[in-house]
Amino acid sequence: MPVREINKTDRIKLVTWIRSGAPLSEGVSLYASVPNNKRLLAVLQKNPAAYENELVADVCSMLGISLAKFESIKKQYHGKKIARIVTPRKVVKQVRTEDRKPKKPRSFREEWPFLSRPDCPPELKALAADKISCWERYTENHPKLFDCSSLEECSSVAYEIVKDYKENRLIWQELNHYKQHGAILGLHPVFAHYKQFKKLRGMNVIQLWKVKQNTEHRIWRIEHEIAKGDKPHLKAEREKRLENTRAELAEIKRMLGESE
Repeated sequence: MPVREINKTDRIKLVTWIRSGAPLSEGVSLYASVPNNKRLLAVLQKNPAAYENELVADVCSMLGISLAKFESIKKQYHGKKIARIVTPRKVVKQVRTEDRKPKKPRSFREEWPFLSRPDCPPELKALAADKISCWERYTENHPKLFDCSSLEECSSVAYEIVKDYKENRLIWQELNHYKQHGAILGLHPVFAHYKQFKKLRGMNVIQLWKVKQNTEHRIWRIEHEIAKGDKPHLKAEREKRLENTRAELAEIKRMLGESE
């Protein structure tokens, strides 16, 4: 098979990604940083799940390996722990506690300096605020796991913790990608949300009124789906969709001059 010219550093990145289990979201971000197929990158950023197989095939092409070899590497290394090297106690240099200076944690602005720049996309600033909220909820809920008095309570608390953790990681991927490449990754739903807001601002009153009625019906339908509780694995996605749809309705009412 034809092999695309990539340097040693990119090869190491791709192989490391495969050995880590080839997670899709990280793969899209990585693919954007190596010599890529521009068409494939564009569709991956819009709908990564639909083009995952094509991504894998292109990575195989770049590395000059077969799909079977890709799967073999993935299975061979994923989930295995690297053996720790134990240093003999007699050669370990002892450091007095009082001589050890505490490591100063990096501030949020230091970690993501582009947030202070005037050209920073507003979506990333909104995500930064949401990331802080996720972290606060996560740290508040985590100790509650040890005080649960029933399986139901434990399940409820764990659900909130996992939901905030996953949202935090999704936001981190967006911020980190922009930090490294100066370009938006665009996998987080907030980008579609802002795009819809921009579309609303170009509508006249009659169009906004029709969208308002449709949005109110969408809210009712999502609330009904959540209330049924028949698909717990979709609960987090539905709650996020409900939050975004309510925000869209609030924006429409503001543009129509309606009060809440």
